[in-house]
Amino acid sequence: MHTERINIVITCDDDFIQHMGVMLISLLKNTTEPQNINIFFLDHGIKQQSKDSMNRICSDYKATIHFLEIDGKLFEDFYISHHINQVTYYRIIAPLVVPRNIKRVIYIDGDVIVEGDIKELFRIDLNNKVLGAIPDPYGIERIQELNIPNSKYFNAGILLIDVEKWNSKNLTKKLLDYIQNNNKLKYWDQDALNANLYDLWEELSPEWNYQTAIALNKEYSELSPKIIHYTEPQKPWQIYCRHPYSDRYYKYIEFSEWKQYNPIPNKIQQLLKEKKYKYFIFGTGELAKSFYTKVSDDKIIQGFIDNDSKKWGSLFENKHINSPNVINEFENIRILVCSSYFEEIKKQLESDYYKIENIDFFKINIDSNQFP
Repeated sequence: MHTERINIVITCDDDFIQHMGVMLISLLKNTTEPQNINIFFLDHGIKQQSKDSMNRICSDYKATIHFLEIDGKLFEDFYISHHINQVTYYRIIAPLVVPRNIKRVIYIDGDVIVEGDIKELFRIDLNNKVLGAIPDPYGIERIQELNIPNSKYFNAGILLIDVEKWNSKNLTKKLLDYIQNNNKLKYWDQDALNANLYDLWEELSPEWNYQTAIALNKEYSELSPKIIHYTEPQKPWQIYCRHPYSDRYYKYIEFSEWKQYNPIPNKIQQLLKEKKYKYFIFGTGELAKSFYTKVSDDKIIQGFIDNDSKKWGSLFENKHINSPNVINEFENIRILVCSSYFEEIKKQLESDYYKIENIDFFKINIDSNQFP
């Protein structure tokens, strides 16, 4: 009896290997047949240490992984911006570089958590289309500019691809030519895929690509996501991520070699260990809440400070919200400002009204990697 192999294509650079590893663990833990998972890692020269991490994960679940060497020079002149590098373009050559006997693959980004059985996605009928995908709510603005006639735009983070149909239409070359002639694509290869495959994709249920915008839409509140996709710049491994399922990342990191990871920068973690100080968080918004929940010992934080007098005396995360006057009651205070108005707050508290001789200020950013 022939054993069905579930073919998964992934790629990332060394800086992203932890998050790709957590994704892979979630995928393998939630399938009933991890031994039948075939991973193809598009490798452009990642370190051996990163490969070892991927190999250990696959070995733990008896899955198979293959590293396919990619020449990154092909994409050197392609448009990149923000947190995106050339690796994003690798997915368009995946059908061309996997072994010839492979008929179908699932491409998966690294900023996702898989909670459904991936073989269910692999078996979906594509109705003679080249690929299956899920619409991207943020892509509506691109439809007119890209001249997409059917008014639909998909997210390329999770793709179910019919390899034979893709290659028979020579789509990799078509896409590479398109990108080279359109070097300012806002959403990189995703724009190119939508502009060229607008009539070749089958729309799948959003449960298979539960993007942040979908998760925040009340219309989909009853949907149980099978693949959670953190599509905004703020990711769950940073101090703040507004995806409702950001906690799932920490559920699966517990099964990994990165389980000691903490998004709070080391500098702040070390500061919080200095017992002679009293620590207050300035702000009572989502960033303050997220930062507080990631502090390993909640007893360190004395309470919160807010300028809104209506909040004074009430509780936030089971800690009291105080007037800024509270800083006059203590010596050696450290204020952790969880607000985009850091400079204004610092200037306010440095006024003559407050006793500030022994106060230190620290700005907490949404992205922990941006900590000054």
